[in-house]
Amino acid sequence: MKNTIYILGFWALIILMIACQSEEETLNYLDGYKGKVESNNPAHLSKAGKILFQNEYVYAEDYEYENYIDAMDLSISGESTTDLYFRAFQEKSLTNYLEDLAPEMGVDELLQNGNYQFSFYVDDQLIYTEDLNAGAGVPFDKNSGLVLCKPLLTVEGRDSWGCFLWKRFMLRNGGKKALTSGKHELKIELRAYLNDTKKKVSEIIAAGSIQLHMKENLKPIDPALVQMQNLVTHPDFEVKEDEVDPLQIVKLNQKIVQGQYKDVTSIIALKEGAIVLEEYFNDKHRGTVHDTRSVGKSITSMLVGMAIEEGYLKGANQSISDFYSLKKYPNFSQEKSQISLHDLLTMTSAFDASDEDSNAKGSEDQIQNSENWMDYTLGLATKSKTKKSWNYFTGGTMLLGEIINQSTPKGLVAFAEEKLLKPLAIKDAKWFYTPQGLPYGGGGFQMSSLDLAKIGQVYQNGGLWKGHRLLPSSWIEKTWTKHIDLPEDRKGSYGYLWYLMEVEYQGKMEEVAYAAGNGGNLIAVFKNQPLVIVITATAYNTMEGSVQGFEILEEVLQAMK
Repeated sequence: MKNTIYILGFWALIILMIACQSEEETLNYLDGYKGKVESNNPAHLSKAGKILFQNEYVYAEDYEYENYIDAMDLSISGESTTDLYFRAFQEKSLTNYLEDLAPEMGVDELLQNGNYQFSFYVDDQLIYTEDLNAGAGVPFDKNSGLVLCKPLLTVEGRDSWGCFLWKRFMLRNGGKKALTSGKHELKIELRAYLNDTKKKVSEIIAAGSIQLHMKENLKPIDPALVQMQNLVTHPDFEVKEDEVDPLQIVKLNQKIVQGQYKDVTSIIALKEGAIVLEEYFNDKHRGTVHDTRSVGKSITSMLVGMAIEEGYLKGANQSISDFYSLKKYPNFSQEKSQISLHDLLTMTSAFDASDEDSNAKGSEDQIQNSENWMDYTLGLATKSKTKKSWNYFTGGTMLLGEIINQSTPKGLVAFAEEKLLKPLAIKDAKWFYTPQGLPYGGGGFQMSSLDLAKIGQVYQNGGLWKGHRLLPSSWIEKTWTKHIDLPEDRKGSYGYLWYLMEVEYQGKMEEVAYAAGNGGNLIAVFKNQPLVIVITATAYNTMEGSVQGFEILEEVLQAMK
């Protein structure tokens, strides 16, 4: 009898193991999805539909946790002095909410086309709504999780999509302007969205509020560090006093010195070709050469226009197949052979490439990790024939630089020296080179702040410098032409490697062309006002750096008399 029990127990164990293995395989195959997922835990059910906030990390499954906060102090500078997490309690899993929107879709298709939607309100006013990228988060949690718990702010700066979501809200989409000094109510609403044949959005999954007391929390500084700096004569520019409100500049400088604007190195303002503002920070000075990264792309555009004017290039409609035997590179296609200089200048080429995704084969990171940057770029695949769209593609600008390098008698560096740098009396420019020793047209071209201002002033003058024509007026016109609209998150449109937008100046909206570079670098040229603004900074690869240049530009314009 005992042996029989042992045998029965043994087989029961085997059956249980097989069942568990079968369930595990099923869960792995469907990444945790188990059909309808609901909770029967009383502690969870009492909170279902709510978003609660905490200042410490807690496991999502810890339903008994009750140490929630309904208010906190937050530095207006954006620096986090404490952690802030949200926990959203759901009645069912995200996949279940997505199934309600499209019952005919399978699990994989739902997760490929949908995710959470966040809406941020400040004092009952909707400030920002974001559809979280479908790739954010892991399928297992979306299929089976009933609590969404993520940090918005952490002292140590955790690498989480929750923190990046908060930064996008604060820095790019109105949060910073809405959460001014004082007390505010922040409300977050959570929904599910699905991009089917048309976009679908669920009812509210969860919502919750927290009181935020926004404080200055700025360290006292020496007043001498923030005073408007004296204007000094320059051989290529006149100087005009009293064109800028010094009190406004003191406020701006204070933000820079105290770190609200990160790693700013200089601000230059020209009005009617004269210096009216010249400020340097972080031990930089008039002679400092700045690595303004992709501002160099806009200089490459100038050089293309000059090469066409000199007859070394036939025109913007010339194909890259005139310069490269494309069939010897991988992924040859008719679409690739038809890519024109115009396509590269407007970032609308058929290359299946974008710097926005660092893992994409055509991103700048992948190109610069290859053995031969130029060969790698020419071997990229192309997109099938569709309506042209804008994709930020550094590799295309690199190709433009190399086409000039091949097409001019002594190469790109000598051509730029003769046609651009020497006429502008720019003596300390520094090129960035590829590992193969080729001058890089994709960015990294260094020069001083006032030399950058000269570049802007040439465009302001319609292609002239001191009465001498450097660029044909037709090229300036093409640069100012809105060749294609930018994606919604960038706003504005695109010319010939210059961005185009409108900004407010003295109560009116004014057209501006601007060159922009990683870290917060800008050359802004006004179309109908005699203004050129240059901002340099080294806040590389930060979200702050990507937006603060425009905020500084606004403050400089407000200070102009």
